[in-house]
Amino acid sequence: TAVTGTSSSDVWAVGSSFDRKLQPHTLVLHWDGTSWTISSSPDNGASSELEGVAAISGNDVWAVGHAFPSNVATLTEHWDGTSWKVVPGPDVSIGQFYAVVALSPRSVWALGSVVGDGAQLQTLAEHWNGSAWVVSRTPAANQVSEFLGATVVPHAVLAVGDATATQQDPQQTLMEVHVP
Repeated sequence: TAVTGTSSSDVWAVGSSFDRKLQPHTLVLHWDGTSWTISSSPDNGASSELEGVAAISGNDVWAVGHAFPSNVATLTEHWDGTSWKVVPGPDVSIGQFYAVVALSPRSVWALGSVVGDGAQLQTLAEHWNGSAWVVSRTPAANQVSEFLGATVVPHAVLAVGDATATQQDPQQTLMEVHVP
């Protein structure tokens, strides 16, 4: 579902694969300039999927998605040059990530949605500050909304998704810019 790279011989692709019971599991592929290989990545529940990936360097790559232990929970994984590890974040109840962008080793953003008040989807943004994930409020937090993609532009993070005033209203394009 997503791809990133630091060079023509260091490319990462993430998504999910399915077992015989049709349960999704994390899937990470690495391109070394010659061939693709599967890189072992942890599942954080009975079912797990990766939706976004961002590379800072060959030994600093982030992947995000969601896991289904009993509820949908955010999933954040980090490649340290040797292996993929789950990096726990704040407990946000029922949430999922669709995108991740990295400005530096101390500034990574994971974006998606969380079930908020009234069981409505609301935007979810978490910031990695170099040592922990911290939830960040967004302007669209009081609407029915979700972030579905993001990119880094010079000196800012641009997040996109959809929003509506109520679940009955038509969805509209959501764009938010964060200038660190």
